[in-house]
Amino acid sequence: MEQPRPLILVDVDGVLNPARSRALGYRGHWVFPGGLAHRLLLNPAHGQMLTDLAGATGAELVWASYWRNRANTWVAPRVGLPPLCFVPIPPRWRSPTR
Repeated sequence: MEQPRPLILVDVDGVLNPARSRALGYRGHWVFPGGLAHRLLLNPAHGQMLTDLAGATGAELVWASYWRNRANTWVAPRVGLPPLCFVPIPPRWRSPTR
């Protein structure tokens, strides 16, 4: 039986989409998942960086975000990633420190 590959969990908000960034390479995008407007700041170079990391480690990229499968529509094409599987996150999950 083949061993499962390790996963690289990719978050969107606060990671690929910082609250604010003055760093070079970020581009603003208005997206409308579920008809609600969201502003994303994304860097198209991050997709290649993540793809290279997955290739170098033999790992699989997966979304670990409340965006779930919507990240494939609204985020992946803007950073140059193919559609990815996602890890389900329970609704209203909160860190124990909050």
